[in-house]
Amino acid sequence: MIKDTIAFLCVYPVGKVAMESFNTDLFEQAGYKLIYLDLSKIYYPQTYHKFRLENENYFIKKDFFIECATREEVLNRIKKYSKNSWFFVLHMHIYQEIDKLWLNRAFKKYKCDYFLQDFFPVHIGFQIEGKSLKTYFLTTLIRQLSRLKFRQVINKSCSWFLFFLLARNIFYRKPTFCFVAGKSMYDQFKKFYSKSEIVSVPSFDYYKYHCVVSGFKNGKTSVIPSYDYILYYDQAIFDTPDGRLLGRYQYMSKDEYFKGINRFFEKIENVTGKKVVIAGSPKIRYEGCEYNGREIIYNLTADLTYYAEMVIMHTTTAFNYAVAMNKPIIILKMQGFHETSLQTLYATASYLNKKVLDIEEDFDLQKLVEYSKVDREIYKKHVCNYMAQKHFSISPAEVVVETLKKCNVY
Repeated sequence: MIKDTIAFLCVYPVGKVAMESFNTDLFEQAGYKLIYLDLSKIYYPQTYHKFRLENENYFIKKDFFIECATREEVLNRIKKYSKNSWFFVLHMHIYQEIDKLWLNRAFKKYKCDYFLQDFFPVHIGFQIEGKSLKTYFLTTLIRQLSRLKFRQVINKSCSWFLFFLLARNIFYRKPTFCFVAGKSMYDQFKKFYSKSEIVSVPSFDYYKYHCVVSGFKNGKTSVIPSYDYILYYDQAIFDTPDGRLLGRYQYMSKDEYFKGINRFFEKIENVTGKKVVIAGSPKIRYEGCEYNGREIIYNLTADLTYYAEMVIMHTTTAFNYAVAMNKPIIILKMQGFHETSLQTLYATASYLNKKVLDIEEDFDLQKLVEYSKVDREIYKKHVCNYMAQKHFSISPAEVVVETLKKCNVY
């Protein structure tokens, strides 16, 4: 049977950035019907309704979206669409969590074709460089046993055993395609999903970088400041829609955050003689006065990075733009950061061979130059490993569509 439908599945409501990266319009233009199964009611029943009410401007909802309240409803729809659909699982990447493997079991039962994606690979977290799946499983098990963490040993062992079955199409259904950005993740997917077809794509950040660089001869848009500036990657770290959905508590008050960050901006503006411009997070809209009158510009982070003299960041993956464009980066730590954020921040600094600047730390121009220096070799490797292992001039979604068009079942 001809597959004429793309069935998206996700345990989270889809936000503006995700919708832009998956570009559902391309699939419609290619002749596919679309459905989107929203599973967030199942996984986040306590925070789901509050999240939707408080973030109407952030999440996307289209006519083909279906809110699923029970697993039974999801299973019925998977069965219904099994023969004529490609299932595009947005929340699954290389490693699957136990509480979501029932979907892969359903794909096996109803003989569904599905694919995974990693359009946003990261340099920290899940890595098995130089190891086979069996070797990684055994070394992880031995490491946990040596630390006497028996509960973790049991959980990890069960998780890895089930994942081992999935990767080999036993009991669970393996993905038909894996669309992966960057050499590092491509190689890992190759090891894990040896029976699936792994397709190289650009990361979404690489595609946006390409669009900016290829169009730079047209000059700055009217929104880009005409003066020299330092760019700050805003993350709205005091509160985000994602945090509310997941039930995470705020670990820094809004007043505390803006008081500290604006004091820092005043210092760095005095030292450098350059103004700070804010690349606003897509997850929030400010009233305009929060950064003491500094320009806040939304949806143009890549463009702003291209013309910036320097970039200031905490833990955002937007640093991909700065790396691809060889920009000096200051990694800034604030008092009150959650332990997980600090771990990510220091891991990123170590990865880029940079020192972390504390927001209360004294600094002069020489220190800023030292902390923000560009290591072009590290930057180049990052682009290859986590953005695109070759040059692309099309988006990751376009690669997906082109691949599916070549299938005989299209």
